[in-house]
Amino acid sequence: MKIPEGWRKFKFIDVAPLQRGFDLTNSQLKSGVYPVVYSNGINNYHSEYKVKAPGIVTGRSGTIGKVFIIEKDFWPHNTALWVTDFKGNHPKFIYYLILSLQFEKYLAGSGVPTLNRNDIHRITTFLPPLPEQKAIADILSTWDEAIEKTEKLIKEKERRFKANVQKLITNNCTKWNHLKPEKIFDSVTEKNFPDEELLSVTQDRGVIPRSMLEGRVMSPDGTTETYKLIKKGDFVISLRSFQGGIEYSEYRGIISPAYTVLRPKIEINKDFYKLFFKTYVFIEKYLNIAVIGIRDGKQISIPDFMTIKIPFPPLPEQKQIAETLNTAQDEINILKKLLEQYKKQKQGLMQKLLTGEWRVRNV
Repeated sequence: MKIPEGWRKFKFIDVAPLQRGFDLTNSQLKSGVYPVVYSNGINNYHSEYKVKAPGIVTGRSGTIGKVFIIEKDFWPHNTALWVTDFKGNHPKFIYYLILSLQFEKYLAGSGVPTLNRNDIHRITTFLPPLPEQKAIADILSTWDEAIEKTEKLIKEKERRFKANVQKLITNNCTKWNHLKPEKIFDSVTEKNFPDEELLSVTQDRGVIPRSMLEGRVMSPDGTTETYKLIKKGDFVISLRSFQGGIEYSEYRGIISPAYTVLRPKIEINKDFYKLFFKTYVFIEKYLNIAVIGIRDGKQISIPDFMTIKIPFPPLPEQKQIAETLNTAQDEINILKKLLEQYKKQKQGLMQKLLTGEWRVRNV
């Protein structure tokens, strides 16, 4: 790669040498006033020892890829690598430079992955003059601030959402009429639809096309004629629904025969039950009755589930609750999409600015 005009070429060890953190006893951890920084962040433990801020910490083993810039005196744990000698460079620029490294290239060991700092020290990097380092760090910090504010806003809205679920659903369960699921849903089994799209059942996104899953997805061996048809508006009980409720499908397709498909047979507000089946009170109070198999892993007893009683509020109340909670959830989803945009924009900027492909002029 051509060195950008005005930049200089260095070995990483001459820019930001990495050092291993230190072992501390329990008494040393609890006796002092300085925070201890582990590979995954700052712990509540404190130490009597300190290294001078600012510093940069990254995981040496266990949590690899997390990078922190510490702006107060701290003590690095032996699970971390740390930098305090910036060789006259701008600390925040060095932080972004380390953040841009692909750590998986430098892992060693057959057990818990360990970051090989000597390999990192041999990396060749290019550095701009100090004023341009500061300008680049300031630009990237603006994106970090936007990311941090959006993350805080998401957490606050999620806290309010949980409070509303508690208020609107959990606190009202005892006053509502209750019906057995067999009065509300039919358990349907429709097979021989091999040309339909393959769907996957997930705990965080419901029933979705397999094409939407990230990473490698195992395809079924042989024919899919035994797979079950599921339609938009159906619910699914999986063998591990006790971990996260019953899933809802926005799609038509086929799923593994291991799942049970529930289709409403009376009028309900599907959005209400989509929300209710994911609540803590449903999973812990209602679904727990239908959980069996303590030693071999929990399973849902379908016959038992169909005979327990679950809340059935009046339809207008189902609709009102669903609309209120869906509006709140939509706001959270919009913020999450915005957060992903900020993160992608930051990654793109880092790629351009840290390599000199884009220059910051008038610095």
